[in-house]
Amino acid sequence: MGTFREDENFTHNQSAGEVTIKIVKNCKKTTEIYKSPIDKAETRYTDEVSSKDGHTTFVKDFSFNTHPGDGNPNIETDRAIGFEATPGSTSGTIKSKEKGAVSIFHNLGFTECTEGTEQDELVCIKANNECLGIAGGSAFFASSLSAHTETELTVTSTPSVHHAVDANGKGRAEAELLFTHTEGGSVAVTDDCANMDCPGREGSHMVVFNEKTSANGIFSSFHKDLYAGVVESYQAPQSSFFSGLITLDSLCPFVP
Repeated sequence: MGTFREDENFTHNQSAGEVTIKIVKNCKKTTEIYKSPIDKAETRYTDEVSSKDGHTTFVKDFSFNTHPGDGNPNIETDRAIGFEATPGSTSGTIKSKEKGAVSIFHNLGFTECTEGTEQDELVCIKANNECLGIAGGSAFFASSLSAHTETELTVTSTPSVHHAVDANGKGRAEAELLFTHTEGGSVAVTDDCANMDCPGREGSHMVVFNEKTSANGIFSSFHKDLYAGVVESYQAPQSSFFSGLITLDSLCPFVP
């Protein structure tokens, strides 16, 4: 009886090295070095649980493996949560939020573009990048709750997120899945002595797929099994973006 709190934030980064480009700028007769990652991946998991004025039960298993075999995930969690507000209490509540995300960055190569005269020339290198983000999670705000959640995050083989939730209680429950894929060019190095923009700059394109389920009041059987995985083509259905439990900016910032 009383209060309970549990917080966990876990991040794992992987990188496949970087590429270095040396550029001799004609107008300044200088050499500029630009470094960019070739491939990098990030796996993130967060869990927040707090309760007051009630009886809380909480059991959790968490496992992490940098290079799992046989198609197993890098991160795997299993949570069981129970809560009952103190009889007669008007403030007895439990709050729970769990999120898992994977981000993949690919450097697809570089393009050089020039403009101006031989004496006063603009030189730029355009990085062609691809960014993939997948996230899934669930949240509860309830006066009574019996919930079981499972999360699996994988980046070392085929990037994927799997989040499953089963819950009963009184209050609010929600679960959400988000998939984003961004590809385009960005200027890496410019010689601005001529005060010109890099010609031929390409815009980026983005594909977003979002799925969200929520329940209010007495949810006697709230079940959701969310899964998103990708193959080498990184294709997903296109849909409008709905901001909620998971925000787009937290997944995979499109920065070279």
